[in-house]
Amino acid sequence: MFVAWKVRGARGDVVFQGAAQSDQGVAAFSWDVPKEQPGGEYTLTASAAGYRTKTFTGVVAQDGFTTTRNFPLAPIAYYTVSGVVGDALTGKPLSATIFISGYPNSPIGTNTFTGRYEVALLEDQVYTFSVKPVLPGYPVSIRSIGPLTANRVEDFGVQPDLYACAA
Repeated sequence: MFVAWKVRGARGDVVFQGAAQSDQGVAAFSWDVPKEQPGGEYTLTASAAGYRTKTFTGVVAQDGFTTTRNFPLAPIAYYTVSGVVGDALTGKPLSATIFISGYPNSPIGTNTFTGRYEVALLEDQVYTFSVKPVLPGYPVSIRSIGPLTANRVEDFGVQPDLYACAA
């Protein structure tokens, strides 16, 4: 895992930042305090993709010496959001494209025959789903989902435009 570091001084200003490769979900940090940087208490923050950010306050550093901290970073959980996209009047499944804000692999598609979809998303996040049926005559259905704290089912019943619908 790739870990990014920030060390903040008493006023909250960043006095040191860097990054390093780390293994096994344990962040190992070492900081050589330069002579021009006064010793004292600092706040140390580590972050890595897929892990919760960890902050230590009151880290004591002496100028001219190396300060070392090792601590585990907890992985962020993923939850499954699944469901079916269908016609709100008939209940028949619809093939659709689903755009998901904040999801790097967006858009996703539903199963052409069943309208079913499934996606794994990060916990504690709020996502906006924009569901666009493939057939003309259906408007885009937009829904906010989250913050995610468990797996959940989100079915979309899309109301057809009865004058324009090709279904």
